[in-house]
Amino acid sequence: MRGRKSKELKFKNLKKSNINQKFKTLKQLQKTFETEEVKYMALFTNRSLRPAKKLCDITGLPAKYTCPRTGLFYYDTACYNLICESKIDNIDRIKSLKCFGLSLNPFKKRY
Repeated sequence: MRGRKSKELKFKNLKKSNINQKFKTLKQLQKTFETEEVKYMALFTNRSLRPAKKLCDITGLPAKYTCPRTGLFYYDTACYNLICESKIDNIDRIKSLKCFGLSLNPFKKRY
C-alpha cells in the first residue's frame, strides 16, 4: 500500500448545490409563511358539530336531568332543590353566563 494513492470517486454530473446558496432574507421568508400559513382565525371561530355536553349549571358535573320550569341542567336532587329555591334573577344570570362564550371572538377588533 505504500506509494499508492487512494482512488477518488469522480462523478461527471455531480454538482454541489449548497455551496453558493445564500441565506433568505426576512421578506423572502415572510412571503413563504403567508402562502403556507394556517389560518388560526378559522380554527377558533368554528363551532363544534358535536352537541354540547350537558353539565350541571351548579356543580359542573355531568348532568342527567333538566329542570322543567327553568331549563337548567342539574346533577342530583340537591342541585334541583337549590334551583327551585333560587330567584328568577339568579336563574337569568346563570342562563346568560351559559350563552356568554358562544358569540365571543378573541380575534375581533374592539374599538
